[in-house]
Amino acid sequence: MKYKTNIYRSVSYLILCIVTVIMLFPFVYMFVTACKDDAQLIQKSFFPSPWHLENFYKAWTKEPFTTFLFNSTGVAVITMILAVLLSAMGGFALSKYRFRGRNLLFTSIIATMMVPGQVTMIPNFLISARLGILDSYIGLIVPVLPLAFGIFMMRQFIQAVPDSLIESARVDGATEFGM
Repeated sequence: MKYKTNIYRSVSYLILCIVTVIMLFPFVYMFVTACKDDAQLIQKSFFPSPWHLENFYKAWTKEPFTTFLFNSTGVAVITMILAVLLSAMGGFALSKYRFRGRNLLFTSIIATMMVPGQVTMIPNFLISARLGILDSYIGLIVPVLPLAFGIFMMRQFIQAVPDSLIESARVDGATEFGM
């Protein structure tokens, strides 16, 4: 029996190593390509034959790359925090509160998951233009916040939380937001 486990473990590690190499290849290719000059980009050799590491210095000094990095990171972090917060609040409300039209609202949210993002790009742009939030952080963050999938997942998760736990939180003095 121990022999079979060793074989399974060895085969598992071999498969994981192969998958790791496949997953890391795009990053290696990106780094190798970044170390080539213009003439080497059209050649068929994989590795550059002198390595041009100064390309990284040029990329950081020619444009305000740190500004780009902090803008992208800031927008991503703020969007993630707001999306999780709003999804949790929506999922909690749809899961634990009883109100008229709750099932219709949930069905409508699920129906919006079937609409591809490409269909909503132009209406989102037009709405953002009319609101005057183009070329701003708000214009990047707000249009992607109503995440139907996030609300759906939070509702499904919160439904598994027993109502007695929520009642005990109310008895202990927790606010609705705190629950």
